[in-house]
Amino acid sequence: MFRLTHKTLNGLAALSLLALGCTSTSAPPPGDADAAELLEVSESRTEETSTGDDTDALEPPADIHDSTDGWEAVSACDGAYGEPLEALKLPGTKLLEISGLVSSRLNSGVFWAHNDSGALPELWAFSADGLQTRLNVTGAQAYDWEDMARASCPGGDSDCLWVADMGNNLKNREELSVIVIREPKLNGESEVSASPEAIYTFSYPDDTMDAEALLVTPAGDRFFVLEKSDGDTARVFSSPEPLTTEGVMTLIELTTFDSPGEPIPYGKMVTAADLHPSGERLAVRCYTGSWEYRFMDGQGLEHLGEITPTFVALGPLEEPQGEAIAYGAAGLDLYTASEDPNALGSQPLHRYPCLP
Repeated sequence: MFRLTHKTLNGLAALSLLALGCTSTSAPPPGDADAAELLEVSESRTEETSTGDDTDALEPPADIHDSTDGWEAVSACDGAYGEPLEALKLPGTKLLEISGLVSSRLNSGVFWAHNDSGALPELWAFSADGLQTRLNVTGAQAYDWEDMARASCPGGDSDCLWVADMGNNLKNREELSVIVIREPKLNGESEVSASPEAIYTFSYPDDTMDAEALLVTPAGDRFFVLEKSDGDTARVFSSPEPLTTEGVMTLIELTTFDSPGEPIPYGKMVTAADLHPSGERLAVRCYTGSWEYRFMDGQGLEHLGEITPTFVALGPLEEPQGEAIAYGAAGLDLYTASEDPNALGSQPLHRYPCLP
């Protein structure tokens, strides 16, 4: 996690700050050249994705959440995604530093989210009706929670929430963890508690690094980590098989891939990712926008460097420090959210509808 400086954002300055994603105390803010470059990229993306059929005029589905009441009703978007729509406002000041986000299948219309470094070990459930429930995770620490996933629990009997405590900006943490919590069925409680089903402790094979993107297979038998790097490429790491809570697992470097982010300062940093419930899609969030990788038959994450990602969107500007992305419960739509650097308590959750 970085920190944004508190400045007035308007015009090209807003584009500039979006392109940067944030400013640290050691890095100067980008100049107008970076902003102009991002604006040019945005215009060229519009031209590239135009088909002559006025795609923007297509009517997206009317609902704001592609929910499902059953485990089997999962689809994937085969076409383009529409422009971001504001699905709802994040609830008050409880998620000012939202970093992990998933949609629930067990609780219809509900999202789960968490804050990053400095927060308590807790998850928040919210919906279009506002904040619903605080889930207190007992017996777990929250050093720097950076991403989460929804996947089967160990044993595969229900859905669990997998949380990655792996923030490592200073690259001084050698042991990190993934905390697995069984998702509770909510019945209007303002607060519930749960202890972890498992805590998987891990390290990297050769060096320490920073990462903010966690992926978990739908079966819950393997997890992956995407490196957060300002370079052109990022590494993909896999847990060994089988998962074990005994000792420290050493992750396996699986492959590298070209970061889909725009080539401006901090623009290529991967800040979040989500594996589709089918395992056949991968959504990746960078500070400068979102992309989706669509696997062909026989392809998996080890082939990520061979796949040209599908462009979803740049920005949007209303997300100055975007660090969260998730598929909707039925797998059709995408959702993104940003930290709230000005602590206003009204950051939007954006929905990218799958166009017909």
